[in-house]
Amino acid sequence: MSQVHAPYHFVPLSRWVYSPEWAHMVNHDHPFTDGIDGIIEFDLTNLTPLLVGADAVKAGENKPTCIKWSRDPEGKPVIPGSSLKGMLRNVLEIAGFGKFSETDDPLFSFRDISNSDTYYSKILQDSILETGWLKYDSHQICWTLTPCQHTVLFNDDLERYTHIKISNASHSVALKKYEDFAALRKKEGPTLPFSLTERVLRGTKGKDVTVPCASLNKTGSLQGYPVFVGYRPGKQEYQLGRLNFNYLFYSATEAEAQLLKTPEDTHRITRMFEAHNEQLVSYLKEKAYPEQGIPLFIRRHKQSRKILAMGLAKMPRMPYERSVGDLILAQQKAMNSSSIFDLPGLMFGTLSHSGFSLKSRVYIGDALCCKNTGISPSAPVILGQPRASYLNAYLEQSDKYDTVSQLNEYKESSQVSGWKRYPAQADFKAELPDELKSKFNVQSQLELMQPGGHFTGRIVFHNLLPVELGALLWAITPSVEGRNDGEFCHGLGHGKSLGAGAVQLSARLIHNRGIKTGVTEETLKTLFIEHMNKVYPSENRWEESPQIKHLLAFGDREDNRGKDLRYMPLSSPKDDSSAMSYTRSVRGNVKDVLPAWRHGSEVLTREESLKEPKTPIGKGRLADLLLNIPDNVLSNYEKQAIQALQQARKEAAIQAERDAASEPFRCYLQLRDRLSPFNGQVTAEASNQRQGAAGDIESMLVQIKADSSVSLHEWEQIRSFTLNPAFSGFIDLCVKPKDLSKKSKESFNRRKALLQELQMHFCGTEVLS
Repeated sequence: MSQVHAPYHFVPLSRWVYSPEWAHMVNHDHPFTDGIDGIIEFDLTNLTPLLVGADAVKAGENKPTCIKWSRDPEGKPVIPGSSLKGMLRNVLEIAGFGKFSETDDPLFSFRDISNSDTYYSKILQDSILETGWLKYDSHQICWTLTPCQHTVLFNDDLERYTHIKISNASHSVALKKYEDFAALRKKEGPTLPFSLTERVLRGTKGKDVTVPCASLNKTGSLQGYPVFVGYRPGKQEYQLGRLNFNYLFYSATEAEAQLLKTPEDTHRITRMFEAHNEQLVSYLKEKAYPEQGIPLFIRRHKQSRKILAMGLAKMPRMPYERSVGDLILAQQKAMNSSSIFDLPGLMFGTLSHSGFSLKSRVYIGDALCCKNTGISPSAPVILGQPRASYLNAYLEQSDKYDTVSQLNEYKESSQVSGWKRYPAQADFKAELPDELKSKFNVQSQLELMQPGGHFTGRIVFHNLLPVELGALLWAITPSVEGRNDGEFCHGLGHGKSLGAGAVQLSARLIHNRGIKTGVTEETLKTLFIEHMNKVYPSENRWEESPQIKHLLAFGDREDNRGKDLRYMPLSSPKDDSSAMSYTRSVRGNVKDVLPAWRHGSEVLTREESLKEPKTPIGKGRLADLLLNIPDNVLSNYEKQAIQALQQARKEAAIQAERDAASEPFRCYLQLRDRLSPFNGQVTAEASNQRQGAAGDIESMLVQIKADSSVSLHEWEQIRSFTLNPAFSGFIDLCVKPKDLSKKSKESFNRRKALLQELQMHFCGTEVLS
């Protein structure tokens, strides 16, 4: 059975971000007591053709762009250290459960009419189409929507009247049409005179249809603004007829303008702009028809009249609820916190715009070529990569089935698939689809070094802890004990999707300072593995996590032989309608999704079981960073952490106060805590508690007389407590002694005298207040 296939797959994204316990102590000025300095010497061999490119050179007209090797001043091929650093850092980000931060944050949109049950199809069924001009009103401080009418403007009529050729080719875009029209209409203005008429044409379903449209003529009683849209896909026989049209907007009435003032309106407009081509939106805002505004198509609910969708086409694209970044933040609460440092950030450096930045403690030099197996240009290839709008792969679907009835979309509950990796392939294949063989502007030629090339280089490291050095060595040669994986292949340079760039590394320690005698590269790697097993918050071991299993499986070149790692065509070939394609995988009632990865006989699961997958936040000096983050950029995760941090600091301050206090004052604190639940209460239980504490309070006061360590500040707190009858119940100075019994009067006078004596000692007066 034909399946979705691609040259890429994904390492599942974990909810847990590992922040080492020593994160707040990393400092270039204060080395660790057990920090290690030294050099790693590495060798690199390419198993498939390799290109680490520098310049892209256009060879000439009707020729593909040639991507050249990076070379040193002598012209010898060299692998820049920055390329190697990026390759190793990505491995460590996965293995060290780092932040998923190196990604764009696009907001995608959709227009799925593959069947009548799609969400978009139901919107079309429940709505009516309107048109209008969207314009920002600086006085009202809001957007206004002025309704207008519209009609079809066939391109042959536009060309006849204006002598302007508007292309309907597959590569034509709305922006180019606007620019062509504006350039040739400068003198006469943007509007066109027309009359309403009809045309009978062969419809796209093979039957004649009557189409209301415009007829451009100088005597027309109406004036309209051309509104251009992009290419309409369809059979070639309809491209010059039924599908060869744009629109005219006319008869706008400013008095009917609708004010779009609510936050929901503003949010919808912002997301609508984000879902369209940025250059086109900018042109329509500033240059097309600035007096009128931006021409919009609006879908309103038939009954409620609520706006369901708006955009720059009759069936406008609708933005998804969430962007890529929104979903990542929902999955990794710690990802956007500048006060959390992951292992790769601590080792390779990190830049923070709102807090501490760290320099790298790992410096990778250029890898020099010591064996050149020959460099020659490849056949023309396409290096374009798919966008994350392909839901079947870039969002987690079901890992139990290769098909689903409903695709997860960019909504609140969805999850991104994770770290995109190109599994190591056995060979390089320069495939070029037939429909792209004549399109030289999208083609590239790769200057490839043949397999067997050899490079060598050095990594200088400074002040790495032993476990960090083990992590670096593991990232260079990933492996786990008990697995029969082949030697791990990294992916490096250009053309990885076509099988290029499969490389293997070896490493050895030289010139180190701080490593104990007998400690080897394997010992350090084992130390890192044991450490990750210890901190990984799961009943499973770290090496059994979905992340490590997928990472190692993708690098197993021998196991990947025979797997279909080609890009799918956009649509199925005419001679093989059963072949899988991008369009086929998203249409119909059943959607085909990127299947779970197989490694040997094992189908790798993408589900992980974590226990309390929280990342500690705000430790040590990073606590001050957390507390200084502006409220308007704090995530909920950080707000909760701040509350916990503030409570912890409060408790620490109380404990510090207790630890530094005199012995009588500690007694006072215990008495205060003991009576606090009854403060101000007039119940029998509260009265009994106060009476029971009276003797202890008096003993404390007697102890103060004999203890010279009690400070004035401590005495003031104790005095305030003892003189509060609703709290301590020790004495009430408002009571007249004559109203007391003989026994109570003796107790009252004794306590008052004791307090006056202490007051004289600390303040020089017997007056109690």
